[in-house]
Amino acid sequence: MAPSTDLFPIPTSVPGAQPPVPEATTALRSVLWDNHTRWHIFHNDRGFHNHVAHRALALWALNASGERIREAYASDNAYQRPFHASPAPITEGNVFEEHLGDRQYYASYLMFFESAVRDLGFAGAIERYIFARAGEGKAISMLDRFLGGLLHAMTHVGYGLEFGLAGMVVEGLAQAAVHDDVVCAGIPDVFFSPGELTELQSKSVHIFTVLARILHDPDLQTIGDTSEEGMYGWTMRNHGASVMKHMADWIFDASDPREVGRKIEELCWGNTLLFGVGGRTGEGFNADFFTMHLVTSSLFLHSYIKHLIPPSQVRLLRAYLLVSLTWYIARGRPALDIMRFYSATSSSITSSCPSSIHEWSAFLTSSTLHPDDHLPKLQRALEHYARVYGERCGFQVGDADEDGGIDIEGVETLDGTLFLRVARLVEGRLGREGTWDRCGFYE
Repeated sequence: MAPSTDLFPIPTSVPGAQPPVPEATTALRSVLWDNHTRWHIFHNDRGFHNHVAHRALALWALNASGERIREAYASDNAYQRPFHASPAPITEGNVFEEHLGDRQYYASYLMFFESAVRDLGFAGAIERYIFARAGEGKAISMLDRFLGGLLHAMTHVGYGLEFGLAGMVVEGLAQAAVHDDVVCAGIPDVFFSPGELTELQSKSVHIFTVLARILHDPDLQTIGDTSEEGMYGWTMRNHGASVMKHMADWIFDASDPREVGRKIEELCWGNTLLFGVGGRTGEGFNADFFTMHLVTSSLFLHSYIKHLIPPSQVRLLRAYLLVSLTWYIARGRPALDIMRFYSATSSSITSSCPSSIHEWSAFLTSSTLHPDDHLPKLQRALEHYARVYGERCGFQVGDADEDGGIDIEGVETLDGTLFLRVARLVEGRLGREGTWDRCGFYE
């Protein structure tokens, strides 16, 4: 069956990148459509996510050939679960009711959201079904499910927004709807109170100030459940209130696009710091599987902002920070020793010199050939940040606010080479066929 021109049209091109060849685009659209009609959004009973579309789009964006896109899909097919009909339809009357969190209803949610996206558009559907009822209780909180599951639904829809693909938005919304209570983000309803969202009572602090508070809070050291299934939920239940307190003054005026852009930049730097600098332990590098997702998901924040009204922008960015910090704490809250990191990864290469551009090209090409489906997503995000933020030359105390400043030691050393340094560590750790680390940073 030919790819749907409505759900999977020719994707919009990637700014700053060489346009993919037509043959690769044809292969991509074929893969996306086949995946949409043939496979379930989860590939096992534990709720592990189908990454077919994520990898295919990352490969396409990195100028992989059509042959490579098809080859990767053939590999991914080996463990997918067949698409199947749902027991009953989803309608406007029951969309927030008893079937939320039930994976059997993925097909019906898919049909429902296909109609919703067609009628309301990307922005209208996301506003109505993700943000409009945030904070009205866990049973109907789609934002809670949207940011759950290690941010996979957010990433899925983010691909749709970045490349103009309705099918990705539809699949991501349906995926969020069937995220069960175990993988929900667990965001307390009070987090979405009007006072939290609209009152700019003080000057905003920088994300590095928030991270310093997190690092210096002795109560956050204890993690009572370090299992992969339970660590995040335990951390949100037991430490969520403290995290909310530490980030209470990370606020912004969403009516000012420049201020929103600054906050997104903070999130990109912050999450790269958590994964990259946090991962540099002893003489090696812990390429943590979980904090890696904080970097890959942050790539899509700009795409969301283009489609959301200001109050929803605030909800998204603040909730995203809360979830990111909770994952960081859940993984053991590794130290952020910037000076040691820069000393261990010292290089005379700058972000914009020809040799670093050649190095990026090698890293990106290598990632498209690697058997792991997350690596091209991560290296694409890091390379993008190197291009956008590569000329940044250090952060100074007081950059963000007059009272608290930026309190992490060594921030004045940070510069645009951070992203290349992290990419090098990832390349060295995963090599040709290496895998991510899952041991965490527990004492």
